Amino acid sequence: MRRYIDLLIPFVFLAFFFNSGAQVAINSPYTRFGLGEISQQGFGISRGMGGTSIAHRFNNQINYLNPASYSAQDTLSFILDFGVNGEIRELRSQYEIVNLKDFNMEHIAIGFPITRFWGASIGILPYSRIGYNMLLEGVFSSTEDIYRVYYEGNGSLNKFYIGSSVRLGKHLAIGTNLSYIFGSYERNKGVSLPRDASAETMYINKTTIGDFMFNFGIQGFTKLKNGSELKMGIVLDNSTKLNGEFSSLLINNYALNIDTMERYENQEGNINIPVRFGAGFLYSYKNILLIAMDYSTQDWSKARFFGEADSLIASSSIRFGLQYTPVSIDEVRRAAYWKRISLRAGGYYNKTYLDINGQQLEDYGMTFGLGIPWKNERNLLTKTSFNISYQLGWQGSLDNGLVKETYHVFSVGFTLYDFWFIKPKYD
Repeated sequence: MRRYIDLLIPFVFLAFFFNSGAQVAINSPYTRFGLGEISQQGFGISRGMGGTSIAHRFNNQINYLNPASYSAQDTLSFILDFGVNGEIRELRSQYEIVNLKDFNMEHIAIGFPITRFWGASIGILPYSRIGYNMLLEGVFSSTEDIYRVYYEGNGSLNKFYIGSSVRLGKHLAIGTNLSYIFGSYERNKGVSLPRDASAETMYINKTTIGDFMFNFGIQGFTKLKNGSELKMGIVLDNSTKLNGEFSSLLINNYALNIDTMERYENQEGNINIPVRFGAGFLYSYKNILLIAMDYSTQDWSKARFFGEADSLIASSSIRFGLQYTPVSIDEVRRAAYWKRISLRAGGYYNKTYLDINGQQLEDYGMTFGLGIPWKNERNLLTKTSFNISYQLGWQGSLDNGLVKETYHVFSVGFTLYDFWFIKPKYD
């Protein structure tokens, strides 16, 4: 297994960074506000179980969404997790339907123990993305002349994290992530008059971000009767000021004569990210049945973008998920291969941070997934696995002139599990 890991690490890092430099393919009018669309959260098992994560604590999976989970990893073990996803999105308004496709190398992370009670993880993944292209028409009330307003935005923010967790006794663990948020995005606007096609006013705005943020996690866990186990978790994302630079350019273009009206270069400022709180639980019966539920909330009305507010309000999310594996962990070695495949399902309902035309945008959907174990050269089952998930979701509505989005997300993750520092007894 080690030789496969050595080959995959440089390849996956190279693929990720080439992908992160590409233009964002998403096209959603709702990314015009705030930080855009917050990227899909969690790795393989979380994706299949409705996005639940706060109480997830497994010795063969990485759960960066609650850093307290890192201390669950086996001593001397090593985990590499990477994934890709593809998305199909339909945008429907009262006037037209648009279909879009996207494919991305999504994340890469490693997990490793430091001591028997101390674990750590390092990874890189998308944080948010912006991509929209809109044309609106209006009429001046005084002259009845038609004008057109063109909105365009593109860019993304990424997250690099390093986290650590300590187990305190037999029933409690705490952990923290130090993350570096980096990237840039543009939000541009153009105004023109159809009766004078050679005249146009353009606003070109670019924001670049690069700063640190913290989040903390706690997990409690205890064994119950009949092989059951109960896990509970709490996460807290600290209120953060992300430092960045803002550049703005106002241009008048008349008959190809460009006149710069206003220019601001590299104006320093910050983006205020509010506190996020979440809590969840996970019940396990002999590792056959897992039931999980999460709740989180974040007051985005307190967010500021270089001193300015946006059309944002408090958001909240509730998620639930199930996993069923036909055999218990004690019967793994004797069970048929197909009985080791885990079946997953879940759902979620989010009140997003967007308030448009007096209506809070809703985002809801369902997920399905498979956890497929890997066999080694001797045809023995290992803790390495494929994680496949499908997500069907809806966002927005057709009321109040809004856009209804239907999206399908297909995710494939590969979790490589190996051991460090163990020498074979025989060559």
